[in-house]
Amino acid sequence: MDPATPLPRRAPLSDRAGRGAPVTIAHPRAAMRLLRVVANCTAPIFPKALRAPRRAHPRRRRTTVTLRRPLVSTGPDSRFQPGILAEIPAHASYLTFRRRLTPGGPREPLARLAASGAGPGLVVGIGDSLVRELGARIEGLGTFPTLSGPGFGIPSTPAALWAWLRAEEPGKLVHRTRALVRCLADGFELEAAVPAFRHRGGRDLTGYELGTGN
Repeated sequence: MDPATPLPRRAPLSDRAGRGAPVTIAHPRAAMRLLRVVANCTAPIFPKALRAPRRAHPRRRRTTVTLRRPLVSTGPDSRFQPGILAEIPAHASYLTFRRRLTPGGPREPLARLAASGAGPGLVVGIGDSLVRELGARIEGLGTFPTLSGPGFGIPSTPAALWAWLRAEEPGKLVHRTRALVRCLADGFELEAAVPAFRHRGGRDLTGYELGTGN
């Protein structure tokens, strides 16, 4: 076939009796056009496997990750506090303590706190000033600086000791707070207490669920 000769509009591929008629096309472009027509044909003589596949539009799916086990060990010999990876409690209280200068120093009340065995119901944070007073050093620990900019300011609010108390009932939380204050009374004084609660299964007041992405 001459490449310049146009293809007929209808080229019968089979006669009425169903016997196939051979088709010979010499020009490559003409052959490709015919193959595209054949591949997209919906007649029964062409099975679905020969048709051109349709592209499916990708859909964004929400992925939920469930931790079957903690990321770090929280056993008796662990250096991590088990309350850090525990489920969000129904009620909580964030306590900030300042140092009370006493002859005995902070070691004795801290030893009582460590021996109390609070478990996942208590998470304790130690400030940079307390670490220095104990003669210790923690890599990367420092005092948060004061930040400011046009129209805003973020103060620095360091503390000697910080505690996160957790409970499923407000009454238990009150008793645990009083017990913690008595335990640390020899060397620390309660400076501030901020109550907290679990809202809608772990969402903030705007409805955002932590860990689901923006």
